[in-house]
Amino acid sequence: MRLFYAVDVEPGERLRSLLREMRSIPGAKVMSPDSLHITLRFLGDQDPAMTTELCQALEEAVEGEGPFEMAFRSVGCFPGEHRPRVLWAGVEDGGALPRIVERLERRLQDMGLPGEARPFRPHLTLARLKRPDPSAMDGLSSWKGEELGSMTVSALRLKSSVLAPGGARHEDVCVRSL
Repeated sequence: MRLFYAVDVEPGERLRSLLREMRSIPGAKVMSPDSLHITLRFLGDQDPAMTTELCQALEEAVEGEGPFEMAFRSVGCFPGEHRPRVLWAGVEDGGALPRIVERLERRLQDMGLPGEARPFRPHLTLARLKRPDPSAMDGLSSWKGEELGSMTVSALRLKSSVLAPGGARHEDVCVRSL
């Protein structure tokens, strides 16, 4: 069972407009507004028998946290503008997500799961490119530095991901309120 921790995103009109504009980028697979999320930690294939313990890890990671505001600002790409593969929106949350992910990471390591090699950088994936194309960011320059909306985060989720020809299908395994 492919699993990951996430925050579901409710896109406002600015984000929806940006997604529509991204559809004109050649070779871009633009995310559906209904499936937008911020991945906190990808776990990969896990034994379904572990889901109870993985949900408990999430419960412990959010303990003492309340709902918080999260804003989306600007656009960027990974790994860089010379070879972009992923187009994203920046996330500003006052440090709440990195704090929660740090606690979650410690708990997962206590469970025997390998640590994440890369530092956590909150971002909202908007599109993936089939081939790196430096010109992909050209049409998005007007969005750099722009406010793209905000939302209140009131829950985090453990989700399953089922790969299908039309794209991945995500389902909640457990939801933990803040």
